Amino acid sequence: MTSMTTHLKTGLAALAMMTLIGCSASQPTQFYTLSSIDLASQPSNEKPMRLGIGPVYLPAYLDRPQVVTRSGANRMNVSEFDQWAEPLETTFQRVLTENLSHRLDTDRIATLPARRNVSLDRQVEVEVTRFDADKTGQVVLDARWRIFDGRGDRLLHRGRSLTEEHVTTANSYNDIAAAMSRCLAAMTEEIADALVTL
Repeated sequence: MTSMTTHLKTGLAALAMMTLIGCSASQPTQFYTLSSIDLASQPSNEKPMRLGIGPVYLPAYLDRPQVVTRSGANRMNVSEFDQWAEPLETTFQRVLTENLSHRLDTDRIATLPARRNVSLDRQVEVEVTRFDADKTGQVVLDARWRIFDGRGDRLLHRGRSLTEEHVTTANSYNDIAAAMSRCLAAMTEEIADALVTL
């Protein structure tokens, strides 16, 4: 009985030690974000445009802290140790706002939906259907966007942006985040061009 107890204690101690070693050896979590890109501002003699950006909708599969990549037509990979520093929807809207602010040379931008007591010239709403990288390193942003009048009552323009970037290292999440930022910048250019021509 004593021998069995001793063996049991020894086994449990070894298991506990292996668990501790396993935990300490696990890789640290890396955190990523999208970045705004300096876009050539559109010169204008008019007063700065007052914009409302949002709502921005991302598909449910991106509503998680982990970076999601595509390994096939119907299969997604969720990386436990590579995560977004903040919700991707929040990052997307913030960077879109920063890009448009620089591109249109205006700081009169409000994030919607939110309580506001400022008048707007235009509102931009975005619905993203895809925003990820596949196993070959192809990063795709597919989004539909609509521009409304300042009150949000009248639709003035609708568009679709399908932008792609390629990364040479498909498993480099830092490169993927940078490519996603470039895709968002390309979409920003298309939205800005539509805003200027309205």
